[in-house]
Amino acid sequence: MIEFDYKKSMYPSQVRHTTLYKKAITIYELSRKLNKHNHLITSFNESCSLDQMRLREGLTMLSVRLPYTIALAHTTSNYGLKLRSSNLVLQSIEGLRSYCKELKSSASRDKDDLNMLYKELGSFSKLCKHWRIMVTQEN
Repeated sequence: MIEFDYKKSMYPSQVRHTTLYKKAITIYELSRKLNKHNHLITSFNESCSLDQMRLREGLTMLSVRLPYTIALAHTTSNYGLKLRSSNLVLQSIEGLRSYCKELKSSASRDKDDLNMLYKELGSFSKLCKHWRIMVTQEN
């Protein structure tokens, strides 16, 4: 499987060095860590339910688009696209929180990683509110 390295991506350095972008990368890495652990469990003893697998895959799918969407909002001059991108980031945060809550309520072994991810989502959400105002006011 080929993995995309966001740290060496094609986005301008001013985007890659923003705190919000770095947080998005952290969230992506945490969700990948949870998903990799999921595949290890499944390959050893099949103890992971299909529902948990779906939730973990959902976490990864939502988190993988965060850095791209942030970079898109930063680099485009189209105001409508900036708004859509910033709204997509907010929707992704809510979806990620929802997946975390569902995984926490199930008998998951990764409660520490989930708590760390949930904490990162909280600080990311606060940063995102300020970022959204800034990025939509740029012309």
